[in-house]
Amino acid sequence: MSFHRMILWLGFVIIPLGWSSVHAVKATAASVAFLYRQKSGKGISLQQDPLVIQRSTQKHYLSYDIYIPFEDIYPVSGRTTNEITLAMQKACGKGRLYIWIPLKFRLPLVGHRILEWCLIVK
Repeated sequence: MSFHRMILWLGFVIIPLGWSSVHAVKATAASVAFLYRQKSGKGISLQQDPLVIQRSTQKHYLSYDIYIPFEDIYPVSGRTTNEITLAMQKACGKGRLYIWIPLKFRLPLVGHRILEWCLIVK
């Protein structure tokens, strides 16, 4: 395979792959920044009202152009063990804040595919 053919082939593979995963990369970057802020002590306090936690979490992700609805942000308050908390622990593991992050991929000829990723803040 000649050099020009290889460059052309890579262009047809790499460019669409990069284009299709921009949203997922932004969501991952927002999650890394969120976890870094939480670990450094500059993030949101998980002792606050659940609505305040949801709003500040949503505001953080919106600054990265990632929309996460309130019902996908689930803070665990106190020692509650209701059905939703148990389901979250079974699906994701133990944590104090669960965020379901949509990873959107744009695939040629197929369209949009969305995978859900559960982020746990302990």
